[in-house]
Amino acid sequence: MKRSIALLLLLALILSLTACGGEKPEIQNETEQTPAPTAAPAAPEETEEPVFGADLQGEGGGRFFTPENIEMPEAGLSFFDSALAGDRVLLYNCDSDRNGSLYALDLNTLALTKIGGQWGDIQAIGGYPDGSGAVLSKLSDESYRLSAVGADGSVTAMDLPNFGESYFISVHVSSGGYILGGGSNFIALDRSGQELKRFAAGLNRLKAVRSGDKTLLASQDEKGTLIRELDENFKVTAEYHCKGIYDDFYDAPTGVFALAGSVIYRLDYTKDQREGFVSCFASGIKTEYFTYINDDCIFALNMFVPALWTPSENGDLTILRLATYDDSGYVAMMVRDFNESSDKYKIDLIDYAAYDEAGGQDTGLTRLNMDILSGNAPDIFDLSVLYGYNYGEKGLLEDLKPWFDRDETLSYDSLLPGAVRLLEQDGKLYDLVPVFFINTYCAPAWLLEDGENWTLNELFTMAEDYGMQQIFGPRKTREDFLTEVLLYDRGEFVDEENASCSFDDPRFIRLLELSAQLVDGQGGPFFGFPSALVYTGRQMVYNPLINTYPIDSINEANSVYGGDAAFAGFPSDSGTGTAMWPFFHLGMYSGSANKEGVWEFFRFLLCGEYLSRRYEEVCAFDLPGIPLVKEELEKRIPAWNAFCAREANGTLVTQIGAMGEQLESVTIVKLPTDGSEADTLMALIDRMDCLYEQDQRLLDIVLREARAFYSGDKTAEQAAKLIQSKASIYLAEQYG
Repeated sequence: MKRSIALLLLLALILSLTACGGEKPEIQNETEQTPAPTAAPAAPEETEEPVFGADLQGEGGGRFFTPENIEMPEAGLSFFDSALAGDRVLLYNCDSDRNGSLYALDLNTLALTKIGGQWGDIQAIGGYPDGSGAVLSKLSDESYRLSAVGADGSVTAMDLPNFGESYFISVHVSSGGYILGGGSNFIALDRSGQELKRFAAGLNRLKAVRSGDKTLLASQDEKGTLIRELDENFKVTAEYHCKGIYDDFYDAPTGVFALAGSVIYRLDYTKDQREGFVSCFASGIKTEYFTYINDDCIFALNMFVPALWTPSENGDLTILRLATYDDSGYVAMMVRDFNESSDKYKIDLIDYAAYDEAGGQDTGLTRLNMDILSGNAPDIFDLSVLYGYNYGEKGLLEDLKPWFDRDETLSYDSLLPGAVRLLEQDGKLYDLVPVFFINTYCAPAWLLEDGENWTLNELFTMAEDYGMQQIFGPRKTREDFLTEVLLYDRGEFVDEENASCSFDDPRFIRLLELSAQLVDGQGGPFFGFPSALVYTGRQMVYNPLINTYPIDSINEANSVYGGDAAFAGFPSDSGTGTAMWPFFHLGMYSGSANKEGVWEFFRFLLCGEYLSRRYEEVCAFDLPGIPLVKEELEKRIPAWNAFCAREANGTLVTQIGAMGEQLESVTIVKLPTDGSEADTLMALIDRMDCLYEQDQRLLDIVLREARAFYSGDKTAEQAAKLIQSKASIYLAEQYG
């Protein structure tokens, strides 16, 4: 109760603005001449409070906010979206039949009341500073209705014509009318619902937002971010470009709020200057629900419940920084789970993709590397995006072996030796990989001389007999093949220790020639599961283990080859052609002041309840893959065996075919499991002899010069000679 009273005291009510009337203009096109930019609003004052999500030099980032849920008038009530309307927030929900209900939260009293009306299937809601709003609904006949909701509770419904849009995702209320956000176009309407103008949406994340009393259209373009100011008749009055790339935009008293990474910034778009406001990741705010109330209060739904969020102090927490780039979501998931479990440490995730700029390639990643090398290192490195070998060589990474030695419950001997030997560097372990996958190739045993390994000479002979597309299938591309050559046969053609290479080797030239038999581009017009292509005779070898069910995948491979499967790997003269594919890498900064906290995070990922969590029905673990800790793998194998036993003695039905042709249904009859699949998995772990990772710059050199051969501009020998020359220079720069 005391906190609710405090929230009421913090709330500064938004000043009401009087809507302006105007005559109905003609429908216009976007070709009108744009006036010169107007003067910029005053830049927001900087805050001295600590921020989260800042870069490693302390720039950017946003504050940490915590929520206080609003008391619900009835049990089980939840909401799907909200919109600020003066001193109240409009919210909506719907029942199982998609019948919507509209509510209003009074920001003075925090009372939540229902607004009467028949709303239908609500698609979006919008609000206006004078307390009015709008509700866009889909009716049973698939038509749309726009309902204007007055500040006094009055409702005026307008049935809309068919605008040719398959769906709408937003409604913006302005002084002159409304903007409906459609899949193809944003459609401007006057107050009576008549169409005035259209703005093409395309794929540029178009958003209509409010900046004070102005309506803006914010979007991405080739220069970064485009902001267009509109007058009350939806005429463009000014345009501004910002070089930053933003994923979403929100209403603001001045400028605009813009999302980059997990931080929402105040963006002065007229000067292209920004200041971090809130770290949504650290705070746990879903970015799509963000609504600014004032500098010390945010409204956002919290697990579908309305909540007011206020700045929070760190207290006794120790904050750890983890730097990444363009996270796919798994690092964020792990950090979020750890933060929820720990009352002593919290991790601040810094994703440098927020610093990408239009016109530059991986500018955020370049900035991350520069920040680290200039002495501004995080506590935790995401080595999935940073080349850990170089950082280990430079002394930036902590050797983790002593931490295992000091740990009372987690010893170094508890790790899988077949994986650890690939992760060690000069007898030290810099690289933590809690879970991994196995990359290998499976073939019929009769195809190979010894039934186990596959040499380059054997590949050359098979290519003469069968052709490359018959061996690797109709979906294997030239680029994929050369990528795997550089991965599995790297030791044949690259010597990092001596900073040298031998791409003019006749074997590489022959591999380059053979790659031309494969398809170009994105995998060709043929599609289907590789196992089904093998089963139907369209392909001879495939990679069976890139999924979350390794035991069942081994059984499926045996079934595809009639019980005669050989896990021989990719062709190689010196290796096994079997690679360890880390799901992700993490490293500890050797100079971190919070190493104990970093180790707590690493222990959290390596063992215990977190590794055991799964969806029981489908045996899918929250953190998929093969655990690095032997005991954790031993816990997963029975679950995988049980899943395999359910799937064995059954059939796998899928489809294959060429694009534009009728698909062929394929039924793979699965063999009974004999319990040997787990032994095969353990043998494959021991077979791994390389990491499934690439030196991207070296690969780019190979692929770029190979394209000159594919196009006919150069012979394979000439292309290989150019690769040798450019790769030699690169290796000398990196390792010389």
